[in-house]
Amino acid sequence: MRESASVMAMNLKPRLRHAKQSGGASYRLSQCDQKLEIPTAQLERNGIALLTIIAAPLYRELEVTPMALKLTMFSDFICPFCYIGFEVVRKLKPEFDIELDWRGYQIHPEWPVEGIPASEYRSMDAATQRQVWERIQSLANDAGFAMKPPEMLMNSRRALEAAEFAKQAGAGEAFEERVYRAYFQEGLNIGDAGVLADLAHNVGLSRSELDQALATNRYSMKIKNAALAAHQRGVSGVPTFFVGNFPMVGAQSETVMRQLLTRAVERLDVIQAAD
Repeated sequence: MRESASVMAMNLKPRLRHAKQSGGASYRLSQCDQKLEIPTAQLERNGIALLTIIAAPLYRELEVTPMALKLTMFSDFICPFCYIGFEVVRKLKPEFDIELDWRGYQIHPEWPVEGIPASEYRSMDAATQRQVWERIQSLANDAGFAMKPPEMLMNSRRALEAAEFAKQAGAGEAFEERVYRAYFQEGLNIGDAGVLADLAHNVGLSRSELDQALATNRYSMKIKNAALAAHQRGVSGVPTFFVGNFPMVGAQSETVMRQLLTRAVERLDVIQAAD
């Protein structure tokens, strides 16, 4: 197999350009077993051998491997819209090859650890609250799961710290789903260390190791740093998603989220192409 280096380059460039234009891909060139040998005579001038080389391996094909789309999500376990956003993103993960970077952001640090009855906390009148929950339940049903209003409003600090523990142990997403479900379907107190230990065990994590992490506040600084990062990025409510530096705020239906992600990826591709 022989082909000049210049011809090889010309044949390769259009394929690279086409692959780059396809968007969201990393490029790897696979090598042939044979090498391109350039005879010494081709590199002689006036009978003097300038150089004898073995050229770099020829490339016979271009393999295009999709890159994961990194999606950063700031959310809190006590936020029903965050639960919806989380599940919608999980449904779209295969389509966009999403790498979800979940960041805990506590929205009600003033709530006591033991929780407060929902009936005692009124941020809106009863009629408005009923309408909001009808909308929440409709979005949840469309996403393929059920939700109900919690009877107790819980402090989420420990749950957010436990999520950092789970993330470090490689079970972040599974644990996050389990905590949301425990709160919005089973009515459990996700501010209780014992409950969190049970939920951790449900996804294959160690009860005792989580207990120790929570007792020593091992991940407290992680939550503070996440709040600082959210503030620096202009986050004022949850859920807030970022693709690169492009924010998407609020829970959306699967159709709308697909459209938003598509636009965000297109904008990101334009910037990367310009670079």
